[in-house]
Amino acid sequence: MKSRKSHSEAVSAALAEVARLHAAGLSVTPSSVARGASISRSNLYHREGARNDGWSKVVRAMTIASENSSAPAVFSRVRGRDAELKELHDRIARFDDTLLRLEKLSSKTFRSLLDNYIQFWKKDRDRCEEKSQLAALLEEVTASRRHNKELETTLRLLSAGHEPRQDNYKVSHLSKKIIISPDTYMLDENGVYTFSKHRANEAWQKAILEVDEQLRLRVPSTILVLVGPQGAGKSTWAAQHRPSVPGISLYFDATLPFSADRSALVVRARRVGVKVVCIRFLTPLEQCIKNCTLREPERHVQEKLVRTVFNVFEEITVDEGFDEIHLIRSGQSSGSGAGTAAE
Repeated sequence: MKSRKSHSEAVSAALAEVARLHAAGLSVTPSSVARGASISRSNLYHREGARNDGWSKVVRAMTIASENSSAPAVFSRVRGRDAELKELHDRIARFDDTLLRLEKLSSKTFRSLLDNYIQFWKKDRDRCEEKSQLAALLEEVTASRRHNKELETTLRLLSAGHEPRQDNYKVSHLSKKIIISPDTYMLDENGVYTFSKHRANEAWQKAILEVDEQLRLRVPSTILVLVGPQGAGKSTWAAQHRPSVPGISLYFDATLPFSADRSALVVRARRVGVKVVCIRFLTPLEQCIKNCTLREPERHVQEKLVRTVFNVFEEITVDEGFDEIHLIRSGQSSGSGAGTAAE
């Protein structure tokens, strides 16, 4: 059995190995010195406080050799690298944990959706930073696949000379609508409609930001701008309206009495090349006031406010840039007739 070196022999062997490595132009590291001198590497770490045990001489020699060597000064950066390696190992561990959780949740459907998400992510990473955005993308992928399957079924039936069921190719199955209204942000913490100029401006800004987010995430095929006083029937019409073309239809439900506010929506639609349609509600003032009184108590709008909007309304013109302008009179249906005209 090989005899163990005494303390002085181990120190001498370490100093000799430092000198040899430095003369050869090799990296002077705790590992290389310990290996060449046949000593424990632990003796060469963190010896600054031990000034008289001999190892402090070895450490100083290693530091000087590393600083004067043409090889990388590895020893002088051991501590920093240890911290970097620890951080790297921690990140790898977290990544492994994430992969493990994904594997537990995986299925054929999930893997397919994940593949689609990766494609979206590569095109625009910023679009998928939040979980809510990812959920929206996955929802769109699922809907698109379902719609494609329905179309394929219809085509097979037609090719075989069979008349497919009407449900197989209803446009409503291939359509989706999104309704955005500043009124959503006019409700206080108790769900009561509360009006003030400051609150109205803040609600408008939030609704416009929501439009921008929808345009960034999934460009709609059509934007329908619903215009008219409170109680004109805009929200009821939007809820009942059936889109007549496949794709996503975005409904912006607001009073919009001023041309400048309407133009802000036209500009956004033009920026992404989306068709923008104005739906102007021509409900008489007294009917608007009556409709507001029939609302739930928490959604009542003051008569004074309805009259103000009605009287200051700047009528729509073709110069505002809408692709189409449609007029909805009091009592007109929001079904296929008005809906088809609107799109």
